[in-house]
Amino acid sequence: MNYVYILKCSDDTLYIGWTNDLEKRIKAHNEQKGARYTKRRTPVRLVYYETFETKIEALKREFDLKKLSREHKLYLVNNEVKTNVYVFRSLNQEEDVKKLLKEKLQEDYKLDIKTLKFKYNKYKKPYLNLPVYFNISHSYDLVALVISKYEVGIDIEKVQTRKEKLADKIFSEEEMKEYQENKSDSYLIKKWTEKEAYFKLLGTGLILNELKQDYSRYVKSYKLEDNKEIYYLSVATNETININILEENIKI
Repeated sequence: MNYVYILKCSDDTLYIGWTNDLEKRIKAHNEQKGARYTKRRTPVRLVYYETFETKIEALKREFDLKKLSREHKLYLVNNEVKTNVYVFRSLNQEEDVKKLLKEKLQEDYKLDIKTLKFKYNKYKKPYLNLPVYFNISHSYDLVALVISKYEVGIDIEKVQTRKEKLADKIFSEEEMKEYQENKSDSYLIKKWTEKEAYFKLLGTGLILNELKQDYSRYVKSYKLEDNKEIYYLSVATNETININILEENIKI
């Protein structure tokens, strides 16, 4: 297991680091055998940590946390930041999503949005100048918005008849075997949302030559019913988390 952690030092400053043995690393810090920064600031106290499967994921998260302001680091330390997914109907999606996002950041996440700004990576994935991430998806008039302290990707798709050519393009050998047993449109759409959500997590856009990999270990998927129509919703993250689905008159 890999950990990203925040320490509060004796001078009240914060230190962020990575380790694969949390207890041993904290002990080393307090014995002045850890980082140069903490040697003259002992004793240190663990105030926050996150767990990751791989070192690469942990180091990326460490890098992201170090970029946060002290105020935003303390926000993570002092608040239980949940991962919420909001599913709602909208015909004016862009305007309604921004309105709902601002509303939920204030009400559910207790964040000050007076200086809220949006920024985008080179693939146009949106980010906030706040200690939370968000992502959106829509299918017909249903919109899904996810907010989390972890980087996330989300996709929602209505189940409808799809051409088998799509399966040829996106399925791994094992996925194709399962699909060919029943030719299920539901299975096809579910797996498509998993892959789409994963690439939205990465923020790269679809990488065609990597679609045939199975990304289900990064994804939680949900079946939704709305006016007898079936949708699949998938949320992708590198962290094992609990996801709260908050919907408006939609059966899960």
